Amino acid sequence: MRHAITDEPLELNTETLAYIEAVGKYSIAHDINGKAHSVALALNEWQQNLEPALFFRVHKSFILNLRHVYDWRNNGKDAVAVLTNGKEVPVSRLYKHTFRERCLVPPPREKVNFLYEISLF
Repeated sequence: MRHAITDEPLELNTETLAYIEAVGKYSIAHDINGKAHSVALALNEWQQNLEPALFFRVHKSFILNLRHVYDWRNNGKDAVAVLTNGKEVPVSRLYKHTFRERCLVPPPREKVNFLYEISLF
């Protein structure tokens, strides 16, 4: 993986990667701490390389790390995913139903995040 501007090698930790946003033919990888990295990869390339049990495309311009989804709200036609850092990411009509189903089943991990803990009661 290469930085979109400097073309230098870039390593990202998928544990802290919160979501990926498409920007033209590039993308911006946002971590849970608010850092953003411009990457010379399209979303389709990300999808091919990320673990599908943990990362889910929710919009033509966004892929989410399901480990960092805290909640989601239905806004009529579309929805919004709320991340553990408070960031809201749009979920389009095309992906809304499948995303809702995926949120009912926790992603594999050692710790269960708060969203899944409260859904067990």
